[in-house]
Amino acid sequence: MRFSPLFFMLFLRLDGDRCLGQKCLFMKVLIYSKRPCPYCDAAKAYFKGKSIPFEERDLTGNTDAMVELKNKTGHMTFPQIFIDDKFIGGYDELLKLKP
Repeated sequence: MRFSPLFFMLFLRLDGDRCLGQKCLFMKVLIYSKRPCPYCDAAKAYFKGKSIPFEERDLTGNTDAMVELKNKTGHMTFPQIFIDDKFIGGYDELLKLKP
């Protein structure tokens, strides 16, 4: 199995404080969410539990923004998670990034 650089960067940060220099401190996490959404809540709890700061954009009731996001990612489900401006998928895909 081949892992991407994103995997290693995320793994290093999620697996404790084994960051390379200060690189993990600059990891930008953006979560698009809506309410109610248990997977959105789980993704946010996951990052909070790992002390990784994230920005949340709640699209509840904003159908135009939801359509725009779907066009950008090809996904209709929530959450939609971006790490360093790279779309990784939803909560299930986030869990798959861990070894």
